Amino acid sequence: HLASRLYRIIIASFGLIGFLLGWMFNSLSLSLIILGVGVVVSVIAVVPDWPMYNRQDLKWQPDPKGPRPTMYQTVVSYYDKYIGTYLAKVRGKDKGE
Repeated sequence: HLASRLYRIIIASFGLIGFLLGWMFNSLSLSLIILGVGVVVSVIAVVPDWPMYNRQDLKWQPDPKGPRPTMYQTVVSYYDKYIGTYLAKVRGKDKGE
């Protein structure tokens, strides 16, 4: 929450300063350069995992459905449920049962 607020404040303030200086000097490139510097400053301030952002750990709730199966377990159960029973039926008919 702090990081989100911080990057919005930095970009908005650099954008306002860039707009005013670009308007005063009649230079769009100056305003875009100042805005770009603001983006770089906000990325440096927000993207790294600074300790000030980790003061309050998030407590995640457990999944109410329980642990989810892996992709391998899903494929194997699908095979057993659909393909395995079909093959067993086909093989049973071939044997004359």
